[in-house]
Amino acid sequence: MQPSDSPAQRSSLWKLLGCVALILVIGSAISPLLYWFGKGLLKSLHESGFASYAQQKQHWLWSEIARANFPRFFNRSILVAAVVVLPFYILRSGMDRTLLPSLKPQKSDMLQMGAGFVLAAVFLLEMGYLMVKYGIYTWRTDAPWLGLGPPLTAALSVAVVEEIVFRGFIYGLLARSMSATGALWWTTGIFAAVHFMKPADGIMPLGSEVHLTTGFWLAGQILANFAKVNFLLAEFLTLAAVGWALTKARAVTGTLWLSIGLHAGWVFGLKYFSALTKTSKAVRLGDHMPWFGENLRVGLVSFLVVTLTGWLAIQAAPHLRRKQPPIS
Repeated sequence: MQPSDSPAQRSSLWKLLGCVALILVIGSAISPLLYWFGKGLLKSLHESGFASYAQQKQHWLWSEIARANFPRFFNRSILVAAVVVLPFYILRSGMDRTLLPSLKPQKSDMLQMGAGFVLAAVFLLEMGYLMVKYGIYTWRTDAPWLGLGPPLTAALSVAVVEEIVFRGFIYGLLARSMSATGALWWTTGIFAAVHFMKPADGIMPLGSEVHLTTGFWLAGQILANFAKVNFLLAEFLTLAAVGWALTKARAVTGTLWLSIGLHAGWVFGLKYFSALTKTSKAVRLGDHMPWFGENLRVGLVSFLVVTLTGWLAIQAAPHLRRKQPPIS
């Protein structure tokens, strides 16, 4: 029997896919409750007089609740469901610290992370600059050119957490029970699918009435995107390219540092460029799909740039890595 057909592989894989499905179901079920709670809190703050104070002080929590529509609450509900479900999955799947490579950085690790960050950020921002030059995007008049702190903080936090989860525990678990190729592609597919299912803010009109089943309706709308060729070409392929590059970097180097660097570089480039620019009317209407989208994560051009960046990083990785025992 081939390793890719082993009962152990099927068991690990079905547990993982079942975990993802359960998180989606629970998140869909609790999203209306979280939405009503948030809007009720907003009303209470108005009545208590805190609203005027929060607006004057530009309080971050007030700003988040005030501008949040149902898709944003849906996204947070999925995160809450993941926090509840994942610990049980980890315990039942035998996931432990040994699935993670060493997180104690050495000089070569810092070099990997720095090189990955610079390569990913520079290539993505250069692509963005060319898009501005050709009228796909335009610079904002009040662009925060020196506002590097927020996108950098978000990039590093997202990269560290997601790399530990996807390239650490999930890839480590699958690599124990299937071939290296199978673990690579399943981790890539799960990563892309999870990120592809994030709802767009404009998927529901402002002021739409929310019912107990609205979360499941929204989940259905998101899943329906898998049947839309333009969406698959424009966004899912790019997410798959990101997932492949990060997982391959993990496999080649034996550590998470190059993956963290690449991931942080892409998130930083995406958020920083979005803060500096606005899309053209043609892009908002979808006239350039599937080549360009409303941000640098969407479009076949982004897919090509991400793939090239990942390939270059992986080619350079053997010259930067430290040797580490494989997962056993």
